[in-house]
Amino acid sequence: VGGGFSLPPSVNLKQPGSAHPAAHTHRLHHIFRAAALALDQRMPRAPRPGHPIWMPHRNRPATHIQLGMVDAHTHLSMDMGLFGLPDAGAAVIRANLQHKLKQGVLAVRDTGALPGATIVSGQFEGVRVLTCGNLNIPKGKYYDHIHLPVEPDELVATALQEVARGSQWVKIAADAPGSDMNYFDPNLMYPIEVLREMCAAVHAKGARVAAHISGPRIGEFVRVGVNSVEHGSTMTAEVLADMAQRGVAWVPTLTTVVGAVDMITRMEVPFAAAGRQCVQQLKHMLPLAEKLGVTVLVGTDEHPASYAEEVNMLREYGLSAKAALAAASDSARAYFGLSGFVDGAPAEIVLFDDDPRVRPEALSRPNVCAAQMIQPSAAARKM
Repeated sequence: VGGGFSLPPSVNLKQPGSAHPAAHTHRLHHIFRAAALALDQRMPRAPRPGHPIWMPHRNRPATHIQLGMVDAHTHLSMDMGLFGLPDAGAAVIRANLQHKLKQGVLAVRDTGALPGATIVSGQFEGVRVLTCGNLNIPKGKYYDHIHLPVEPDELVATALQEVARGSQWVKIAADAPGSDMNYFDPNLMYPIEVLREMCAAVHAKGARVAAHISGPRIGEFVRVGVNSVEHGSTMTAEVLADMAQRGVAWVPTLTTVVGAVDMITRMEVPFAAAGRQCVQQLKHMLPLAEKLGVTVLVGTDEHPASYAEEVNMLREYGLSAKAALAAASDSARAYFGLSGFVDGAPAEIVLFDDDPRVRPEALSRPNVCAAQMIQPSAAARKM
């Protein structure tokens, strides 16, 4: 159902005694009852695991239950001009996670930590963190201040060290622009065979590979074993078909890609036309991805404050309302192995005043974040 469902007018999650129409299914009855119990005034006020810790509008009725949303491409150790805090420190990481929570984002994948930053799972109560560690790229090939250099003959060993430290993912820049900064015709960063060996080694340890790809060689990187395509601004129908077969995800980062193309258009650089063509092509590729069953994920990248905008841009660029919301919630949670709506089990939820599938602007106004539905008691199951 696109990550959530709306409640009939007779059900108010802020009033635990609200009536449940007889037409409700047994499963939904338990979910509604569990959510109502979780929001009861008897709940402890102190933030603790499994309890809401961001409730800006506690007394406002909520009408839509949404699985906790996921930001699949973010950089927690970067300030991005949001807080005025030094990059790479614990303070900026915590500020970014708190900001995610306020947006209804209850899980993130950090896709490249700055040198000196320490990002681990369980770092912040209320938001799950999946880690990639360092952005792997050779020295002098891309902004050196945002990564530790990793040469081709070091890549496999470095990736395995990252996994051994607890990272669930390994992040590589598969391509990067040269001195002309043309992201649409970039240079290959590692030999294809080295990438193939690295992917196989990482997979053997139970981890996965995320690849920054902006150029036209996406298909090659998919075939060597990457698990998610980050950006993918030159996506084609042929590659999408292969991704669907292999279970490879796509994180389009539209606010970043479209923003970059707008900037180079204003600058009148020689490759501006190629950038505009890629952006227009995305309007055909995203609906095709939905049709083929490719997992599309929401990632804010350089625009961490624009989560709702990123979701709504997926709709603007061709995903259905259901698919765009699924990219933010249930599809993303399933892809990353996070909990969903399972009868009798806890589930992380966000409440909204309106159904964001119908009113996209509702995404920017979460009512309650980081509430965890509690498993109904035996007595509650009989109610």
